[in-house]
Amino acid sequence: MNRDYFKTPFGWVEIRADARRVEGILFVPEPLEASANELTERAKEALEAFLMGKAVHPLPFPCAFASELSRRVLEELAKLSFGEVVTYSELGRRALGVHQRAVARVMASNKIVLLYPCHRVVAQNGLGGYSGGGVERKKAILEWEKSLCAREAKTE
Repeated sequence: MNRDYFKTPFGWVEIRADARRVEGILFVPEPLEASANELTERAKEALEAFLMGKAVHPLPFPCAFASELSRRVLEELAKLSFGEVVTYSELGRRALGVHQRAVARVMASNKIVLLYPCHRVVAQNGLGGYSGGGVERKKAILEWEKSLCAREAKTE
């Protein structure tokens, strides 16, 4: 398994990939020794594009999905615009009738943070949880996206 690291405004992420696919992009406390490969490099390029507010889907690399349901929900999630948020139930409707609890499980097990933007999925009554580092990180990412969208709107 190859590993590489990328610094975001929200902390370090570790990119894990084998020769066939990216297995995970997850927040970590600090980088360890890297052993990059072509797929970790492509993932870093996608993360750079994300941080510039650019569309990154379809992803420029294959990745692992836990199930067909996960793939369906995450691909629907990937259609959200930068700065857009939806509720768990709305994402479930968009993914052709997936129950909101199933959507919540997919979000909690998302192994490709930021690029499959589970931080954009919120509860009916607030932010909800965020397995990518807690609610404070989720809030910071959403505020950052909102400010980037506002800056772009001013320059248009």
